[in-house]
Amino acid sequence: MKRIVLPILSLLAVACSSEIDEVTFEEVNEKVTAEAYTDKTAEENSSAKDANSAAFFKQRSFTVAEHSEAGSSIGFLPATDANGHPMTYTLESGTDIDIDDLTGELKVGATLKLDFERTKNMEFSVSAFDGKTSIEKKISLAIQDVDEMALLTADQKELISYFQYLTLWKGPHVSEIDKNRKWTTLMILHLDGTITDAYSATVERVIAQYNALFTESDFRITLTEDADSANASLFFGTKEAVADVWPDMYAVIKNGNYDGYTKTPSKNSAITSTRIWISNPIGVLIKHEIGHALGFGHSDHCEGKKSIMCSTVSSASTILPIEANIIRYQYHRDLPSGLSEKEIEEVLANIILNER
Repeated sequence: MKRIVLPILSLLAVACSSEIDEVTFEEVNEKVTAEAYTDKTAEENSSAKDANSAAFFKQRSFTVAEHSEAGSSIGFLPATDANGHPMTYTLESGTDIDIDDLTGELKVGATLKLDFERTKNMEFSVSAFDGKTSIEKKISLAIQDVDEMALLTADQKELISYFQYLTLWKGPHVSEIDKNRKWTTLMILHLDGTITDAYSATVERVIAQYNALFTESDFRITLTEDADSANASLFFGTKEAVADVWPDMYAVIKNGNYDGYTKTPSKNSAITSTRIWISNPIGVLIKHEIGHALGFGHSDHCEGKKSIMCSTVSSASTILPIEANIIRYQYHRDLPSGLSEKEIEEVLANIILNER
């Protein structure tokens, strides 16, 4: 049958027109095959165009200055894919970083404290979603060191200067020291001498006033009736009575115009014990001498509203508002003993800025 059909097809093809070339089965097959290939390629190209490409982050490392305030911009986290789809960003870590879910802008969170002295680098995870697929990557944030003093207000700088004055004993009638001293254990105070109920009550009120200021550590002043368990002693009595109790102290005060005196030894700038003598029952004198026992020298804020740490006190003497902060900072858990004047400036400025 094939031998008969082929010539007929060939004759028909020739009869149609002299301008049309003969078409063989081989040529038909080639054209059909070419057309099929073209359709398949078009389908593949269309599928490739519709396929979703994985998103990627163009930048994953950022820097920010320490002590940057809440809301400060850290930078933008650009993510993209080959299809140009819009991205949605989500913070996946518990870090207090804010991220704009549409722009990818990173900002300092409301409670984030950026402190180079504590943490120089931090990491957190962010995901980007292009509507079909999501990727999650770790982001690195480097904390830049800054000059804290340059960020302080005039009042804050004054506080640091006065802190140095009191804790390094730069005032009159005392010997200046080169490093601050403070208690690193509880002060356990025993009362001795002519102690009445009224005097005990006065001492308790003074201690309560001081303890109310120690808000940034576990340090406290406590009273005990057991002299052997005490590391601090307050003797209330006449100057002459001191001769039998503390002869070394009596040798210092016997020829001076003193109503009170405190000796506070330390080891490696940590106060280990204290001995306080007081001859006048007024509360301001108790407050003054306990101030010495806590590591504070005499004040120069003695005009107008007088500091409790002036070398001469009266019933008008008081703990000034700036001194209440100084006492709080002196016994702050982040401020150690044994700091030089320059170190006090650096550490205290850092603490103040971290409290913003």
